[in-house]
Amino acid sequence: MVKTNFISNWRLNEPANSLVWRNMLEVIELGGIFDIGGLFSGTEYDTVFQFPYANSSKLFKQPEFDFDPHTTIICLNESVPLYKSPNINSEIVDSHTYDILSMDYDKTNEEISNESPVFWKWIYVSRIDNSIKGWILYGKDFYFLGGRQLIIEKIKNDYKITGFFSYD
Repeated sequence: MVKTNFISNWRLNEPANSLVWRNMLEVIELGGIFDIGGLFSGTEYDTVFQFPYANSSKLFKQPEFDFDPHTTIICLNESVPLYKSPNINSEIVDSHTYDILSMDYDKTNEEISNESPVFWKWIYVSRIDNSIKGWILYGKDFYFLGGRQLIIEKIKNDYKITGFFSYD
């Protein structure tokens, strides 16, 4: 009965109307990578397939940077503008192409256009070396490392989804 209720509540038999399938598709479209580190005892050193690639353990092995998943952002496209002020008509001070960015949480929350407690419209960021700072218009061009991830592991010769969750 629990399985039936789960399938019904999350509309798993209705892919077009299911939040689960929609979220999973968004994560898969970001691309995946073979990585090391399963979620279970006995698979923690095994090869897994992880979506999105941005959560690869390879990123976190950079000793010069301390990646906070709640404030580290990956730019997913080319030539995404960085604005001087949180305004689409503001001067563009630079652009990002697949860069790793760090969000200034306090300055982002001070912005008046970010009044909604659920959604930031503008995010104040810097490159991880602090060389360039400015505002990005948050949307599909960016992914927070603390976002959803999908992990597929080989367990007893079968591939299984062992994780589909947001960081934390």
